[in-house]
Amino acid sequence: MSKLYLGVLSGTSMDAIDVAAVCFDAIQPKIHATYSATVAPGYKETYLRIINSGQCSLNELGELDQLTGELFAEAINECIRINKLNKADIQAIGSHGQTLWHAPQAKRPFSLQLGDPNVIAHRTGITTIADFRRADMAAGGPGAPLAPIFHKAVFAVPTESRCIINIGGFSNISVLEDGKHLGFDCGPGNCLMDYWVESHFNLDYDIDGKIAASGTVNHALLTAMLDDPYFAQPAPKSTGREYFNTAWLQEKLTACKQADISPTDIQATLLSLTVTSIANAIKDYAAPSTNVFLCGGGSKNLALRNLLGTQLEREILTTSALGIEPDWVEAALFAWFAKQNLGGVFGISGLKTST
Repeated sequence: MSKLYLGVLSGTSMDAIDVAAVCFDAIQPKIHATYSATVAPGYKETYLRIINSGQCSLNELGELDQLTGELFAEAINECIRINKLNKADIQAIGSHGQTLWHAPQAKRPFSLQLGDPNVIAHRTGITTIADFRRADMAAGGPGAPLAPIFHKAVFAVPTESRCIINIGGFSNISVLEDGKHLGFDCGPGNCLMDYWVESHFNLDYDIDGKIAASGTVNHALLTAMLDDPYFAQPAPKSTGREYFNTAWLQEKLTACKQADISPTDIQATLLSLTVTSIANAIKDYAAPSTNVFLCGGGSKNLALRNLLGTQLEREILTTSALGIEPDWVEAALFAWFAKQNLGGVFGISGLKTST
């Protein structure tokens, strides 16, 4: 049996805990098994309350760290059970954890992920490697996005210029060109759109972007949002819910002084914000002929994909064309990190995602 490595994460959307068992015996990684666990009731709400308020007690922090570790371990064990995996074949688990706070611009930059890896290791009986964001920051990186170093390893080819766009709660880009490796956060991905459609349409997300597609972009609001200093910052750069959140959106709505914008038009404008920030990043940092591949949950948003293709005047594909289904690229990334760390390719303080 081939050696397997497990990757586990719950991204900024916090809608599931994803687990993938990956084999790296060949040049192209092979997804051997997958499992997606629905998060426990109150999990997302607790994280969002703390993130939005910036406050919690030390007791709540400790218990949430323990709970997250328990939930990750449960998801891993269920993945093993359902897919009838042999634990003896699993070399290690790479766990991203759940981001609570990410502060790359702080006086002493830091990033905090919960989900005690000791709990995961004990409850699964498998070596667990974690704390990847802080490892990147210790090595001089911004701590996020972590995906570009993996994208370079598995998707870069000398014969083709490629951009890999991961769209989760936030969108990030990996520019893969001959002699060039650059990755950074473009800005909001699904986070603001999901918040808005949940608040005003009682839906978890805008299926296929249909609500956004039925609205009209409000250009005053779009301009107010794109005028935010983050979008003008040079790459590499990193962001999160600590910056782009409900308070940020309300500030922009107030700034554009158009109180009569319909909820549907705001959803259309938020979609345009995500697409435009991605398109601008590609235009600014990638070759004009670059091929664009999407991964992450946002790759399923047909309205987003079509609008991005229109803005870039080219066909937009997903990473399935490169051999990895878009839903499982991030989980495969953390399985790969586990393999790299276990093999001594980079140590706990030797990861650096940006160059």
